[in-house]
Amino acid sequence: DLVTVTGTNGKTTTTRLTAHLAATAGHTEGHSSSDGVVIAGQTVERGDWTGPGATRRVLGDPAVTFAVLETARGGLLRRGLALDGADVAICTNVASEHLGEWGVEDLRTMARAKLVTALGLKQGGTLIVPAVSEPIHAVLPDLLAERPDLVVRTFADGQRADGWADERWL
Repeated sequence: DLVTVTGTNGKTTTTRLTAHLAATAGHTEGHSSSDGVVIAGQTVERGDWTGPGATRRVLGDPAVTFAVLETARGGLLRRGLALDGADVAICTNVASEHLGEWGVEDLRTMARAKLVTALGLKQGGTLIVPAVSEPIHAVLPDLLAERPDLVVRTFADGQRADGWADERWL
């Protein structure tokens, strides 16, 4: 199984949580984030590993049965998507941090950049996005026109969505 995680904030936390759930379910997880590369609970590389090198490192390990890859905006804009055929792409959010870099001047453009990860999903793959995010929901129709096979699921904090959290309850 293969999951990509992007967004302005919460990428590393979401990556770690998803990898932990996979390990708890019996998988040998491998994940990369801005903290490093972890295989089966052991850090094998320290530092910012959110680009194509991290993808190669995690997916190249034959022990890994479930990969979670934090995918940063900078790498997406400079080098594009480093993989194809992911099962799930998670976009945590889109915020104004990093506007003005790499030609991204507004939140809709940032949302388009982040949702490049959805183009790397396998046929019928799942895209998970916030239930409330004007920039993301503004660009979803264009994405779904290009990839009508995608399944879109939403999450929220304190309100109903496909998945939500409310006072420590999921």
